Amino acid sequence: MAPLGAARFGWASSGGVPELAIEYVVLAGGGGGAKSPHYWGIAGGGGGGGYRSSISGESTGGGGTLESTKIFTNGTSYTITVGGGGPGGGGYAGLGTRGGSSEIVGSDITTVTTTGGGRNNQQGGSGAGGGASGVSGATNSGSSGTTNEGFAGSRNDNSGNANTGGCGGGATSAGYLNGSGFPQTGIGITYSATGSSQSVAGGAVGNGGNGAYPVAWGSANSGSGGASGSGAANRGGGGGGGMRAGSHQYSVDAHYGAGNGGSGRVIIRFLTPASPISVTATGTYTTGTTGSYTYYDFTQSGSFSFS
Repeated sequence: MAPLGAARFGWASSGGVPELAIEYVVLAGGGGGAKSPHYWGIAGGGGGGGYRSSISGESTGGGGTLESTKIFTNGTSYTITVGGGGPGGGGYAGLGTRGGSSEIVGSDITTVTTTGGGRNNQQGGSGAGGGASGVSGATNSGSSGTTNEGFAGSRNDNSGNANTGGCGGGATSAGYLNGSGFPQTGIGITYSATGSSQSVAGGAVGNGGNGAYPVAWGSANSGSGGASGSGAANRGGGGGGGMRAGSHQYSVDAHYGAGNGGSGRVIIRFLTPASPISVTATGTYTTGTTGSYTYYDFTQSGSFSFS
């Protein structure tokens, strides 16, 4: 007889492995930044993608409690979905698009889903900054985040002569206004599920101007975009806000495009079994070992099963 609980730690003395206790990271795509058409406009940065984790000793998003492992069963196929980054607001003006959800689905587990990062005026895994396409003097609140996935974005700044859109929220903290009233980005989160550290799900920088040239506060972090910048692939950061600058001695009439959100990823790992198993995986992924764990790191959608 196998020792109590042995199968759930990835092995069984009878030679078969009936089930694996799966730890996971599920990161959604980041939200796209907004684009303002106004010379004195304000455009919020996109929120970071929702983040959920059950990795031992690490943290999950939104200040939540670390999640429990999922039990994968021998012979059952599990679907892995990796959410894409939301496009930034295009053309003359636009709100941007929320990022795509990521998830793990199986017939014998409760689905693990994360919400794509927010765009202006729409809730996301982490919220977007305020100021979708506002004008000088307007106040726009940041979008809210999703419980246990990420935090809200900041409102915009309308206190000076160079108004700026709010910054996106991140997996670890909300976007906010600093002591000078300038929007700052929400901070993402760091994991080491594959043996190396990676920071993801950061909120993006908003954008604005004083009629002549773009003005932005805050800093890109954890894969997010700066002003007009896109989030990094598979890091779930928000896309930066875009705006329009007018003709002036310092600039010509020009549009600064909004950034796209970065795509998400899904990581599963389990204690390496004492008995050999055969894994069938599809999609784009890397696999390896870290300490006593074997991991599969999916950067595009696919599936996983073992026998």
